[in-house]
Amino acid sequence: MTSIVLVMLQPVSIGAWCTLCLVASVVMLLMVSPALDEVIATGQFLLRTKREYGNVWRAFWRGEGSMAEEPEPTQRRSRLSEISHSIEAFSAPWNLWLCALVGAWLMAAPTLLGLAGGLADSTHVIGALVVTFSVIAFAEPSRLVRWLNVLCGLWVLLAPWLLEGGTLAWQWISLASGLALVVLNLRCGPVEDSYGEWQRFIQ
Repeated sequence: MTSIVLVMLQPVSIGAWCTLCLVASVVMLLMVSPALDEVIATGQFLLRTKREYGNVWRAFWRGEGSMAEEPEPTQRRSRLSEISHSIEAFSAPWNLWLCALVGAWLMAAPTLLGLAGGLADSTHVIGALVVTFSVIAFAEPSRLVRWLNVLCGLWVLLAPWLLEGGTLAWQWISLASGLALVVLNLRCGPVEDSYGEWQRFIQ
């Protein structure tokens, strides 16, 4: 979140982009999606431990058993499985990839089209949020996050009429971008894995 906020502040407060900061933000953001299901699994495990009146603190730090007792071949397969899982995490639905591209376009549009004032700042911020929400929604357990893009899309539709600094051409571009965000995020995409009690939040 800190990284994303810093990206938003670059064009709004400083008036310039920092390439190294953008690269660092992209790298950190891409790490979110492969890790989310592990975070949810950890939460479910701790909740189950609490329901069974176990020691939640010990379970958080040590788990159920010692990994040192596992044979080396099992550990090797587990590591390969985790690498494979991390790669699969980026095989997100096509509509979310397109949403991320729309967000990147919104981040760059004010500079490319010469927008100014509150509309330019709003477009920069909304673009960064759309990219963030789209990449987080790449992970199957967090597909619900994509609905935040719908809210961003509705704001993109309204912003040219509420904020100063736009042009007639931008009104049409903003209309197309906002509609694209709304329509693209109506689709959840395939969910291949099962996530226990969390499954009801995937829609």
